[in-house]
Amino acid sequence: MKVENILSSLLFPGQFVAVSILAPILEESIYRACFYKLFGYYRWTFFLSCFFFSYVHSGFSWDILGYLPLSIALTYVYHRRQVLTDSILLHALFNTLLFVF
Repeated sequence: MKVENILSSLLFPGQFVAVSILAPILEESIYRACFYKLFGYYRWTFFLSCFFFSYVHSGFSWDILGYLPLSIALTYVYHRRQVLTDSILLHALFNTLLFVF
Protein backbone atom coordinates (compact mmCIF):
# COMPACT_ATOMS: atom_id res chain seq x y z
CA MET A 1 0.00 0.00 0.00
CA LYS A 2 1.39 3.39 -0.92
CA VAL A 3 2.15 5.96 1.75
CA GLU A 4 -0.16 8.46 0.07
CA ASN A 5 -3.07 6.01 0.37
CA ILE A 6 -2.40 5.51 4.06
CA LEU A 7 -2.09 9.24 4.72
CA SER A 8 -5.27 10.06 2.80
CA SER A 9 -7.20 7.62 4.99
CA LEU A 10 -6.22 9.54 8.15
CA LEU A 11 -7.88 12.63 9.54
CA PHE A 12 -5.94 15.91 9.63
CA PRO A 13 -4.42 15.39 13.13
CA GLY A 14 -3.26 11.90 12.18
CA GLN A 15 -1.74 13.16 8.94
CA PHE A 16 0.07 15.91 10.84
CA VAL A 17 1.51 13.47 13.40
CA ALA A 18 2.55 11.01 10.69
CA VAL A 19 4.24 13.60 8.48
CA SER A 20 5.69 15.95 11.08
CA ILE A 21 6.68 13.59 13.87
CA LEU A 22 6.72 9.90 12.96
CA ALA A 23 8.26 10.13 9.48
CA PRO A 24 11.26 12.24 10.56
CA ILE A 25 12.01 9.96 13.50
CA LEU A 26 11.75 6.80 11.43
CA GLU A 27 13.58 8.10 8.36
CA GLU A 28 16.43 9.73 10.25
CA SER A 29 16.88 6.60 12.34
CA ILE A 30 17.17 4.51 9.18
CA TYR A 31 19.01 6.77 6.72
CA ARG A 32 21.37 8.46 9.15
CA ALA A 33 21.83 6.46 12.36
CA CYS A 34 21.68 2.95 10.85
CA PHE A 35 23.79 3.78 7.80
CA TYR A 36 26.49 5.43 9.91
CA LYS A 37 26.40 2.69 12.53
CA LEU A 38 26.74 -0.01 9.85
CA PHE A 39 29.31 1.67 7.61
CA GLY A 40 31.13 4.18 9.85
CA TYR A 41 31.72 7.90 9.50
CA TYR A 42 33.23 7.96 6.04
CA ARG A 43 32.68 10.25 3.09
CA TRP A 44 31.13 7.46 1.02
CA THR A 45 28.63 6.77 3.83
CA PHE A 46 27.54 10.39 3.52
CA PHE A 47 26.84 9.93 -0.21
CA LEU A 48 25.18 6.55 0.33
CA SER A 49 22.83 8.00 2.92
CA CYS A 50 21.97 10.96 0.68
CA PHE A 51 21.31 8.75 -2.33
CA PHE A 52 19.11 6.19 -0.57
CA PHE A 53 17.01 8.83 1.19
CA SER A 54 16.43 10.62 -2.13
CA TYR A 55 15.84 7.40 -4.04
CA VAL A 56 13.22 6.08 -1.61
CA HIS A 57 11.33 9.36 -1.83
CA SER A 58 11.45 9.64 -5.62
CA GLY A 59 12.49 6.39 -7.28
CA PHE A 60 14.47 6.60 -10.49
CA SER A 61 12.93 9.81 -11.74
CA TRP A 62 13.99 13.41 -12.07
CA ASP A 63 12.25 14.07 -8.75
CA ILE A 64 15.40 12.78 -7.08
CA LEU A 65 17.00 16.16 -7.84
CA GLY A 66 14.36 17.84 -5.68
CA TYR A 67 15.10 15.60 -2.72
CA LEU A 68 18.88 15.77 -2.92
CA PRO A 69 19.32 19.24 -1.33
CA LEU A 70 17.23 18.26 1.69
CA SER A 71 19.01 14.93 1.93
CA ILE A 72 22.42 16.61 1.77
CA ALA A 73 21.42 19.10 4.49
CA LEU A 74 20.04 16.42 6.81
CA THR A 75 23.03 14.15 6.29
CA TYR A 76 25.46 17.02 6.77
CA VAL A 77 23.85 17.94 10.10
CA TYR A 78 24.08 14.35 11.32
CA HIS A 79 27.56 13.73 9.89
CA ARG A 80 28.95 16.93 11.40
CA ARG A 81 27.43 16.73 14.89
CA GLN A 82 26.69 13.00 15.20
CA VAL A 83 23.48 13.84 17.06
CA LEU A 84 20.35 12.26 15.62
CA THR A 85 18.04 14.71 17.37
CA ASP A 86 19.36 17.62 15.30
CA SER A 87 18.61 15.98 11.96
CA ILE A 88 15.20 14.79 13.23
CA LEU A 89 14.26 18.33 14.26
CA LEU A 90 15.39 19.79 10.93
CA HIS A 91 13.49 17.09 9.04
CA ALA A 92 10.38 17.65 11.18
CA LEU A 93 10.56 21.41 10.59
CA PHE A 94 10.84 20.90 6.83
CA ASN A 95 7.96 18.40 6.72
CA THR A 96 5.78 20.62 8.91
CA LEU A 97 6.36 23.64 6.69
CA LEU A 98 5.49 21.61 3.60
CA PHE A 99 2.42 20.18 5.28
CA VAL A 100 1.12 23.58 6.42
CA PHE A 101 1.85 25.48 3.23
